[in-house]
Amino acid sequence: MVSILFWTASHLPDIGGFQWSTYRLACSLKQLGHKPRFVARTSGQPWLEPEVPEVRFEAETVRGWAIKSGEWLLNHRNEFDLIHVIDCFYDAVDEQLAVLERLKLPSVLKVPTEGCIERLMTSANRVSALGKISAFAILNEGIARELACAGMDPKKFWFIPNGVGSDRFKPCRNRAGLREKLGLPPGKITLLFAGRLVGRKRLDILLSAMERLPEYILVIVGSGFGQRDSVEGDVRRRVASMRNVILREPTPNILPYFQSSDIHVLVSEREGMSNSVLEGMSCGIPTVASAISGIREIIEPGKDGFLVPVGNVLATAEAISQLAKSGSTRERMGKAARQKIKKQYDIGIIAAAYEKLYQHICAK
Repeated sequence: MVSILFWTASHLPDIGGFQWSTYRLACSLKQLGHKPRFVARTSGQPWLEPEVPEVRFEAETVRGWAIKSGEWLLNHRNEFDLIHVIDCFYDAVDEQLAVLERLKLPSVLKVPTEGCIERLMTSANRVSALGKISAFAILNEGIARELACAGMDPKKFWFIPNGVGSDRFKPCRNRAGLREKLGLPPGKITLLFAGRLVGRKRLDILLSAMERLPEYILVIVGSGFGQRDSVEGDVRRRVASMRNVILREPTPNILPYFQSSDIHVLVSEREGMSNSVLEGMSCGIPTVASAISGIREIIEPGKDGFLVPVGNVLATAEAISQLAKSGSTRERMGKAARQKIKKQYDIGIIAAAYEKLYQHICAK
């Protein structure tokens, strides 16, 4: 049994892919007999029934939260075997790295996406402190290259993908009934985008593609979440004049939207490993996505989805149209996608991989 402290500024009920992915991992580790706990920042909304214990600290800034939570960690270090840092603490890198050095506990850093390390490692002191982390949980080759360029030891790299609960995210036979409950138009091919309305998701490309495909429906579920690169205002203004696009507020229960859709779409310019792609595949629907690191590892073009060049409106529209026009292709790809999830990306498989990592660094 390992006592694991997940240290993250953003935790449920804040809605996002990595929040849900981390929580699912913690629950699975608990089922394996380990003792996970979260130390997080106070959310604007209550998280009513957490299955995993948590400690929260209120602070106006991420830096302030890092200082408060870091003091708590130092005072309770004997309660944990290791620290698992989930996000890359952009506004508090020096404070968190200093705490990790003082703790002298085994530590894992999950790097969420490409670009993080390059933006963070701007001084020799930071590079030195990062080098003392025990292991890096890596989602794709691009992240590995960035860490290697920063001077990190490749022997510390552990390629562990995100996971999804395939028992929960599964196909639904009554797709028409679900659409009626959700208030979605019946009888039309329906596409789903579920995620943050931020610049790197390239919703401008997706909306331009939908302007070429007026016969199909796109459902967007998400918001800008107040992030610096939010494009929510632009999306809302543009969608207001489009009859085939429906914008819905974020929801903690995204499952019915996946189960009621025919195609999942994600044309981002940068991802770590998209949880929404994994969830859509687990629900048995094919995906049209950008050919980028973190997506190429998941989707095999022509077998369980289509990959398109980043920023290419025409290629995106053509891939969507090809899937929309062939129900047999969607069914074949959807079945292949679900089988891949069950064999490679189920959260139980991912939890076992992290269990192996934790035991390795604790033994060291």
